[in-house]
Amino acid sequence: SLWFSVVLCGLAALVLLPLAPPAGIVYAIFTVCLVWYARRVQNRIPYAATNLKCGITVLKANLGLGFVSFVSMFGLLGYCLGWSFGFAGTIQLDMMTVDSSASSSIENNSEGLSTIGSAVAFFFILSFYWTHQVLKNIVRATVSGVVGT
Repeated sequence: SLWFSVVLCGLAALVLLPLAPPAGIVYAIFTVCLVWYARRVQNRIPYAATNLKCGITVLKANLGLGFVSFVSMFGLLGYCLGWSFGFAGTIQLDMMTVDSSASSSIENNSEGLSTIGSAVAFFFILSFYWTHQVLKNIVRATVSGVVGT
């Protein structure tokens, strides 16, 4: 599979070089990079294959891990939707924006976030990131606990 991508990219370079020289040159550069990458990681393939076999063995022995991952994914999707609605609803409040049309000329009629609005937006984004990391690490700890026992 690793060398197949090198061969396929090389064939694309050979085919495209006379038809579309810029694309052929780009594919030739990609082929050189892929050859370099394949030669660098070729000695690590047995280790990766052993890790993959171990992971598949654990998943076959504990089918509940797939259930946990899918439930957490749908939970995270629900959280993202709820967070988006909450963020959009909060930012639309009057106290979150500053209307600059009252103090400027008629051409500069724009709205921006007020100081409170900027702080609220920052804490919303921080809470989104924090919750995403917590949910991700709950799944990681669950899988690690199952694999470790």
